[in-house]
Amino acid sequence: SMFKYDFEPFSVITIGSFSKFLSPGIRLGWIHCNNSEIISMFEDRPIYCSGGNLTSTITVKMIQYMMMTNILDQHIITVRQSYAQMSDLIYSSLRNAFPDDTEVYFRKPQGGYYLWLRAVHPKLTNLDECVKELKNNNVFVVKGSKCSIYGAGQNKFANCLRICFVRETDASVVQSGITLLITVLQRQIIK
Repeated sequence: SMFKYDFEPFSVITIGSFSKFLSPGIRLGWIHCNNSEIISMFEDRPIYCSGGNLTSTITVKMIQYMMMTNILDQHIITVRQSYAQMSDLIYSSLRNAFPDDTEVYFRKPQGGYYLWLRAVHPKLTNLDECVKELKNNNVFVVKGSKCSIYGAGQNKFANCLRICFVRETDASVVQSGITLLITVLQRQIIK
């Protein structure tokens, strides 16, 4: 539970969304909190409590039905299996191509939606060219600098990539994309 980090009584708030595991377009979520002052901010405010104009009643009732009939639980199991399969595919492909951490550094994701790759080879200090080539071949990764609090204009994390493993469910498409990524990185190293 996140409340184990609650060093000051009632200071931890967690926020969740059905869009992460049910459907990206669903604008419905929840808040966990033990602070009565914060809870009172959401009481009697339909835009927060019922979705107001942001979420239709049909969507809310559909999710309620899915929760009450355990359809949602089964869906979550299926989604987690799919995410794990794609994560394992990307990780094992990268690990086969880069068996140690001397050229690129990454770890097996323990959850979440992304694998973070950091290039450590001297010829891979900036991955802009790699990202452009991948994009030209319809393989999309996010430059590390775009994930930085310093902004995309800075060189922080220019040697990093964020690789999403939850958007594509076809293993052959994922394998093609990761194979191209490996090829592009290896080509940069031997240039």
